[in-house]
Amino acid sequence: TGENYLIRDTDEQGPYLHVPPRGRSHAAILLRASGHTLGVISIDWEEPDGWTPALVDWLSALAGRYAVVLKAFAVDDLFAQLD
Repeated sequence: TGENYLIRDTDEQGPYLHVPPRGRSHAAILLRASGHTLGVISIDWEEPDGWTPALVDWLSALAGRYAVVLKAFAVDDLFAQLD
């Protein structure tokens, strides 16, 4: 969908496959740079409502910084320079 994916309580929202260690809340924060999605940071909390909107904003900002660095070292871009 191009948006971060947030789950407040994995026991109430399905389908969600629990794998060890079991998380009760989850956030999937997209790594985006220059309009491209490069990956995702996946975070689980042991308790429901482990994240807040402010924390998601902070994680999104952090993910944006990481994405810029990843984009700068993208292999495709390096190979394009060889042509």
